[in-house]
Amino acid sequence: MINISDRDSVIASADGTAEDKSTEPQAAVGSLMSPESSAEIGFIGGASAGAGTVQAELRERASIADFGAVGDGLADDTAAVTSTIAFALDNNVRYLFVPSGVYRLTAPIVIGGSLWLDGDGVEPYEGFSPGPGPNQRGGGSWFFLDHAGKGFILQRPSVGNSASGISISWLGTFRAHTVGAPGTTFVPTVYDYDFTVDDADALFDNVTLLNAYNGIQVLNGNAGRLTTSNLRGQPLNIGIFIDQAYDVVRITDTHFWPFWSQSEDVAKYQLNHSRAIVSARNDNPLIVNLFCIFYKIGLHVVGNGFGTTNKLKLVNADFDRGQYGIYVEPSAVGHTGMYTNVTAQGEVGSLATFASNNSGVSVNAINCVMNFSGLDLAEHRGPSLDANAAGIELNVAQLQAGNWNGSGLGFGCVQAASGAVVEISDRPKFFGGGGAAVFSGNGEISAPLRAGTSSANTDANGDVVITHNCPITPRKIFVTPSNSVGLICTVRARGPTTFIVRLFDSAGNAWASGDAKFDWKAEY
Repeated sequence: MINISDRDSVIASADGTAEDKSTEPQAAVGSLMSPESSAEIGFIGGASAGAGTVQAELRERASIADFGAVGDGLADDTAAVTSTIAFALDNNVRYLFVPSGVYRLTAPIVIGGSLWLDGDGVEPYEGFSPGPGPNQRGGGSWFFLDHAGKGFILQRPSVGNSASGISISWLGTFRAHTVGAPGTTFVPTVYDYDFTVDDADALFDNVTLLNAYNGIQVLNGNAGRLTTSNLRGQPLNIGIFIDQAYDVVRITDTHFWPFWSQSEDVAKYQLNHSRAIVSARNDNPLIVNLFCIFYKIGLHVVGNGFGTTNKLKLVNADFDRGQYGIYVEPSAVGHTGMYTNVTAQGEVGSLATFASNNSGVSVNAINCVMNFSGLDLAEHRGPSLDANAAGIELNVAQLQAGNWNGSGLGFGCVQAASGAVVEISDRPKFFGGGGAAVFSGNGEISAPLRAGTSSANTDANGDVVITHNCPITPRKIFVTPSNSVGLICTVRARGPTTFIVRLFDSAGNAWASGDAKFDWKAEY
């Protein structure tokens, strides 16, 4: 018996000697699958691996290199990759290995069944270049999508009702774009999605979308789900688009950053066009640990004929140097979601060539109910938090916001349109604002501001002046006397820094020049 390693292309000749068939990979694999040939050969699979036949081993794993994929970035490897996938699906092979290399594809690759496409991992860049050109791409298992269409189409089997389980892991994709000299307007080449998931159950693990125009698209998820883990790259138009996902989508540890190009012209383009995640009809999505920088919109919630996004959970998100952290457009009627630990910082430097009065969170659809816990918003030309349609209910805890109204047009930090309700459950923290109002609009906004205890002597009119240190003039002030003589208190005046309490005795006479002690609470 001849022992060979997992990925060698060797068969036994008629006289029992080993014969190298690496130059005829497809023929060799087909021969090895036959019982009469495979029975003659065993595998060395490691110390814990048992002996087996090539036929059994090939039912578990194959390499695209065995089918003629070159991986030099120049040869067209489309046919070899297509043949490998067809062989795997026809022979119940579950694992396809993508060795390190650059595999050039000139047409979409369709995967219509259960399969695991696994690479050696990738390094997004070897040399960091802050100049106009792209960074030097690093090594690993790359697919160069050298055409305008979809890169990979992951779909359910065309025959029967079998579930699909398609995994893409430890590899990367890239496209061809041109970055001009500094100061040149960057316009990317328009491409379809690098990956489209069509009614399939798909997992992406440690996948790099180096410079996709459009990254991952999820459609028709009646019986399928999307799971991504450790997704990274620099998608130039849309990173992830989800529609008709009627089951749980899970997106974990996403990092969209200038891996491909540090060019300021590319960043300006992204600030005016790019969206990290676009969510249409999407039921119960779970998004955890999301970071993106230089994106016009971090999370864009939309609606269509199928509905919108319901019961979304977003935990730990940082939308850095963009326009909008979260943008709910008017079509997303009835969107619901829970958002925890969200930071959105707008771009105000030389890259801010946009004219919109942007916000950290902007909700523009009627009847949305959104709950926030831990919300930090700063550096926006408009309001930090904008409830801009009737029927909106925003419930907010632990709000910190600053440097809103960068346009100088008088936007409040928190703005509520007529018919909208913003309820802030604990004392918010505000800074900056350029003298603009903290709260604005004709909607209902409520928030606790300050509380304290006063112990002082009243003046001749029975008044005590309290400096409240609230960021605005309170709409409501509650006063509770704590003197044993049973004083009656009323708030006579209020302003942006002080309010006046007048005290009376039980007979209704002014408590002039007397000791007064009371607790107070100011709210908006």
